Amino acid sequence: MLQRAIVTIVDCCTRYAAQIIGIAVLLGLVTGIYAAGHFAIDADVNKLISKQLPWRQREVAFEKSFPPKEETILAVIDAPTSELATQATTALIQKLAPQKDHFHSILEAGGGPFFAKNGLLFLPTQEVIGLTKKLGEAKPLIQTLAQDSNLRGLTTALNYALIGVLKQRCIGVGIAMKKSELLRAGLMALQGLPDESLSQVAAAVERVKTGRPPGKKKRKKRKKKNRKTNRTKRRKH
Repeated sequence: MLQRAIVTIVDCCTRYAAQIIGIAVLLGLVTGIYAAGHFAIDADVNKLISKQLPWRQREVAFEKSFPPKEETILAVIDAPTSELATQATTALIQKLAPQKDHFHSILEAGGGPFFAKNGLLFLPTQEVIGLTKKLGEAKPLIQTLAQDSNLRGLTTALNYALIGVLKQRCIGVGIAMKKSELLRAGLMALQGLPDESLSQVAAAVERVKTGRPPGKKKRKKRKKKNRKTNRTKRRKH
């Protein structure tokens, strides 16, 4: 029965081919006009779900507070040394920070005042242990430079560094020596040098320039002298 219906339809189409084509074209035009006026496609996937839902409202508020990555501009600074890169980063932030009309916020990845104060909290435990151990070992150097920031302090810090290197070399050959023992060994080695070698070693040592800041005792003496002079001036007047 299905075969007979198909044969009948095909027979009608072949007999009235022009009429069938005209009807098909007319139906195509009518359906095209109707679809153009009543159907539309919006490619924005965010509009598929209503914004009145509670979780959608929370999502919109979160996106306003934290703009998506598509609106983020990442600047990569390349410099010969890390110090120059840090200086360039600071200069760039200071230049762009006042331009609030162009940049909502400017952040330094892994840097800035927050990480400068709380950076250790974000490191793994083992790295924090290693870093604090190194800072403890460098305490004499840091303390010397903090107390005396002139050439004398720098020379003292270099001496501490040299003593640390020598101690590590002694440990490498299986000998543990203290600072006082190293100094005595150095004096003994200098004592055994010929005069020519001793003069060469002495010439290689950097001299500390004059003009160092006076110590506490000198300052106290100067204050006493100033007080005496002031008293004598008052008596004269």
